[in-house]
Amino acid sequence: MKTCNPGKKIIMSVVLGILILGCYVMMFRFSADNAGDSSAISSKITKVLMKIYDYFFASGPVDPNAPPTGFNMLEYLEKIVRKVAHFTEFFLLGSLSISLFSLWMNSGKKCMLIVFFQLVISAAFDEIHQFFVPGRYASVSDVILDTIGGMTGVICLYLWINRKRKVKKNER
Repeated sequence: MKTCNPGKKIIMSVVLGILILGCYVMMFRFSADNAGDSSAISSKITKVLMKIYDYFFASGPVDPNAPPTGFNMLEYLEKIVRKVAHFTEFFLLGSLSISLFSLWMNSGKKCMLIVFFQLVISAAFDEIHQFFVPGRYASVSDVILDTIGGMTGVICLYLWINRKRKVKKNER
């Protein structure tokens, strides 16, 4: 990317900047939902996933007369869906951010360090924002999960780019 012409570099930077801004808007909007609305969205997604699972993997209809187990599968899966959503939105943010910074900086380590701090600060502000939303709370574990999601995006993109470079180098 560092060898592309200046016009292309600027266009790519603007596009990446818009996508990063879009990520922040999406995160802010999700964090601004009160507990009921947020839960309703997660519940809808979970129910769709359960229907897909049942379609492909269920061994047959569930016996409605079976005794309750005390385990609420919907509630359990909804928590997983929420955590996967956190991870995914920051995975995307990390991937886009490292792409933008690597356009303008020569040091991959400096880029990664800057993006790491960006992810930690963004995750912390996201949780602080949720603290002030009715029915929501701030969670240090979500800050950690968000940061891990973002850095996973950074590492995946880094590995993908290096793989591409090696393939190109071997073709010469």
